Amino acid sequence: SFTAVPAGKDAQLTWVTDNESNVSHFEVEVSTNGLSFIKLGEVTATNTGNRQLYKYTHVSPAADLMYYRIRQVDNDGKYTFSSTAKVNFAKLKEVKLYPNPAASFIQLSNVNAAELKEVQILGVDGKLVALLPVNFQLQYNISYLKQGSYFIRLLKKDKTIQTIPFIKQ
Repeated sequence: SFTAVPAGKDAQLTWVTDNESNVSHFEVEVSTNGLSFIKLGEVTATNTGNRQLYKYTHVSPAADLMYYRIRQVDNDGKYTFSSTAKVNFAKLKEVKLYPNPAASFIQLSNVNAAELKEVQILGVDGKLVALLPVNFQLQYNISYLKQGSYFIRLLKKDKTIQTIPFIKQ
């Protein structure tokens, strides 16, 4: 399996192999149009024979929309391609939450409610505390929460996720 996701201004690529043998290396390839790819970097294969996780970070890609794929090269020179993964940095506008700290309500800005699939409140342990309905005012009552630190996690329809910390007074 191969994924590429935004990590701040970088792209974090991860892939997993099972029962890997006779693999020389992996070439990370990048494209701005999804058609013509160039080699970005190389990762040596471990050939451990069991499940192996690989990671590669593309630091500060130049374009808002980037396509990635992995070329697995065997010791005999034969190769296969992974699926292509797309990372859209243009959609990563910084969502604002205010006031912070907050006593009874929090307000979100710099996001369109129509883009949201789900709004969650998580505890500092990452456990789901509340599942909130998406509302077009993007204002949420938090008066029922105990004092402490929380995260609001926004799951967008384009499958991106944004998490913002806040403090309940």
